[in-house]
Amino acid sequence: VFEGNFSPQPYTQLAKVFRAAGDLGEARKVLMERDRLLGIEARKANLNALTAARAGAPWDVGQAWLKLHLAQGWDWLTRQVIGYGHAPQRALWVALGLIGAGAVLFFLAWQAGVMVPNSAVILTSDDWLKAMADPALRPPHAWMGLPSATHYETFYSLPYALDVFLPLVSIGQENAWAATTDIGFGKVIRWFTFAYQIAGWVVTSLGIAAITGFVQPGSPD
Repeated sequence: VFEGNFSPQPYTQLAKVFRAAGDLGEARKVLMERDRLLGIEARKANLNALTAARAGAPWDVGQAWLKLHLAQGWDWLTRQVIGYGHAPQRALWVALGLIGAGAVLFFLAWQAGVMVPNSAVILTSDDWLKAMADPALRPPHAWMGLPSATHYETFYSLPYALDVFLPLVSIGQENAWAATTDIGFGKVIRWFTFAYQIAGWVVTSLGIAAITGFVQPGSPD
């Protein structure tokens, strides 16, 4: 910091020194700290712009407010998921954590009986209608022992989570099963699945962008 103004140059130079010495880990830490401070400076500038916009038209205020919060969201997301592009391995750990959490939630959904076959043929079959009349109120569980289930895709929570989370990957689970909206918990799972897919796109896209260097604001070289 020089006279109240942040300068990224010393951080960049220090990262060069660490990299030249072969300490890539410390170089990444310095660059991440540099970019964190750059984010703080950007937030200050956007806050000042919002304050100035309040003296003008409502449209200007809306634009300044949106810019402020989008920039904050992007800064938080890139910091947490990929370390501002300097730690792409973080995306893998985030993805694994989310996939594990999703697998647990989908398993609970299966246990609650809200995961149903995603097939009009099955859902109108005599076997399914018989299962729907089961007093246990878990029709998928009752249906699994009936003839129409013999050659149908078996539900597995971890592969289902992988299928939903990973974009452009299909292993058959998502096509075969879906959460019913006839049960309250099923509606929650349906909305969770939608948000989960978006998270999958975001995390994998950021990971790829970090590996290719697309999101890095700068490096010591």
